[in-house]
Amino acid sequence: MLTWAERKERRQLKRELARIEKNPARNRNLTAEERASQASEYWTAREFIDYRLWEIESNRLRRWAEKLAIDDPDERDESGAKAGYYFLPLNARNALRRAIRNEQRETAKFWWSMLMPLLSLIVALAAILAN
Repeated sequence: MLTWAERKERRQLKRELARIEKNPARNRNLTAEERASQASEYWTAREFIDYRLWEIESNRLRRWAEKLAIDDPDERDESGAKAGYYFLPLNARNALRRAIRNEQRETAKFWWSMLMPLLSLIVALAAILAN
């Protein structure tokens, strides 16, 4: 459940990431130092895009967890802190996704168990009235 602004930003970031991936500037005439410099620029540009995408994903998961009354893990990945990005580490994001999925499954089971007897009664009444 992303906000409209987050969706727009995420689309822009993914386009930028695709642009960076598409143009790796592979020139065989470059020296080792020039290639290392280009690689450093590539990873720096990619790092900030990845941080922001992870931050958007972490915020989305936190909102879902809050909506479903799931405890939010307090751990944060400090690797992006120097750039001002705060996001959950990968294992915490996966654990939160799993908890959300389990809660949604339990909610669906509950509603299915509540509605099944009513649906059975309606089908039985329809069968009786059809005769």
